[in-house]
Order: sequence, then structure tokens, then C-alpha cells
Amino acid sequence: MRNGGNMSENQNNSIQVQHRLHSYDILIHETMTVAELQEQICRATGVLPKHQKLLTPPKARQLGQILRSGNTNQQLLPDVGLSADMRLTLVGAPVHEVEREQMQEASLDKSYGPRRLHPSLLKNMQPTKSLPDAQVTAAFGRCRPHSSTQDADPWHKNVRQYLERLASDPAVLHVCKLHHYKVGELCELLPHENPELLGLNVNKGQRILLRVRTDAADGLRDYKTTRRVLLHELCHNEVRIQ
Repeated sequence: MRNGGNMSENQNNSIQVQHRLHSYDILIHETMTVAELQEQICRATGVLPKHQKLLTPPKARQLGQILRSGNTNQQLLPDVGLSADMRLTLVGAPVHEVEREQMQEASLDKSYGPRRLHPSLLKNMQPTKSLPDAQVTAAFGRCRPHSSTQDADPWHKNVRQYLERLASDPAVLHVCKLHHYKVGELCELLPHENPELLGLNVNKGQRILLRVRTDAADGLRDYKTTRRVLLHELCHNEVRIQ
């Protein structure tokens, strides 16, 4: 190993990856690409590359940029500032947890899905009249992005549409109708405001805040996951539709 922790061409070195309560030593070399590093981390932790978020030291800041860009097959580790003896923190769920979550989502979708009746039971049945728009939208008041997001910012439109989709989701409206819930405002909670929270119910329904953007603020969070957070926050609700 050279001075400063650089990698020698003929010698394997390692970095330490911290994931939850465990530490893993990952062997690296100068010709290893970022994609290959992700595969090594996957073998050690069970977290798929597409679910990996790596928190890097300042010297390897470029690694985070490469991961977000998706150009991982061509970038070598030395080119992104990664060298031996560095320590990375991994955020992400292992495969078995993701699969369990997907199964729960599928079960939830099935529960909220339309009932399938035998054709013999549908004879002479009239279609159910849908609720007037006023009744559907009465469960939620205003949907708005974070106050720091300007109207001209593309994020403003994307976040507002995301929140409006949640506020008009049939499963969410079903719960609101069943329990007579009303939400004054459905708002955005930025990732850096309360990193440990995905949602927050203020004054038992006066306002619900949801984490809409990803931790890196480079995209929108999975819709079904956010919907589950909203349903959870509604459990703290005591504001009723009169």
C-alpha cells in the first residue's frame, strides 16, 4: 500500500462498509469499477445495487454523484476518489425485506381492489353511482409543496401532483369515508427537516406532512410506500367530517 491509503496495482486492499449494526470489509483494487464495488457490497449485505445509498467521506464525494447519474460501469474507484481504508455507510434494505414489503403491498392492493363477482350475480345490477366531486375531495383541504419551493420550480408542480394523487387515491378516500377523517392540509416534509420521519400528523388532522422526495432529493419516493405512510398518519387523526 502506498502512502495516503492508495491502492497498489498488484495488491488487494479493503474498505469498510457500515450497514446498520454490522461492518463489512470489501476488497477493492485499482481496476475495479463502481458497478463491481456495488456487486461486492450486495454479496456482503444482501442490498441490491439499485437499493444502495452510500454515504461517503468528503474525499470520495464524486462517488455519490456517479451513483446518482447511473454511470457506474465505466468509472474506476480511483477516479471517484475512493481509496483503501476508507469507511462508507450503506443505507438500504436487503432483498428479503424488499420482497416482504412487496408482498405486503400486493396484499394491501388486493384488499382495496374491486370485488370480483361471478357473472351470475351481476344480472340486472345497476352500476353504483359515484360520489359527487365535492364529497370525494371533502376529505382533504389543500395540497401544497414545501414553502421553500418556488412556483416556477419544476419540483413545485411534481410534488403538488404527487400529493393530489394521494389525496384522490381510492384506498385513502375509502379509509377517510369509513372513519369520517378530514385533513386540513396535505404538505411536503423535506428530507433534511426530520431525517428520521417519513410522515407527521400535526394537531390530529389539521395538517399531515409527508416525505415526498428521496433522501438525496433527486427524485420522488415510491408512491405505494408513501401511501402507506399517509394511511398510518391518518390513524392519528381525530378531525372528523361533520
